[in-house]
Amino acid sequence: AFNFKFAELLPNNFNLKKAKQGAKFLIGRHDFKSFSATDTEVKDFVKTIYYIKFLKTEKGINIQVCGSGFLRNMVRIIVGTLLDCGCGKIKPKKVKEILEGCDRRLAGKTAPAKALFLKEVIY
Repeated sequence: AFNFKFAELLPNNFNLKKAKQGAKFLIGRHDFKSFSATDTEVKDFVKTIYYIKFLKTEKGINIQVCGSGFLRNMVRIIVGTLLDCGCGKIKPKKVKEILEGCDRRLAGKTAPAKALFLKEVIY
């Protein structure tokens, strides 16, 4: 599971409900090619996301992403895309189209790594 803490990235107009709606489309087993770095030699982009949780804190919001495995920059791209949802740049249902498009250019910006940390690994 990965934790992503962001406060400075969070604009005033961020709508948590819309971000959560967009996140629902990512739960389950999917091809996450749209959410992977383009400079990769990976052949299989299928991963399972078990849950995405949003936790409010006094400093901002933590996003927890738990999955079967992660592609390079996958969590950072997911966060960037959900940030777009919450800010109204894209509608939550667009996340499904991005996922199905299997094209990195469709997803949001890659969120900075400085707010990301690995919470735990379970075997």
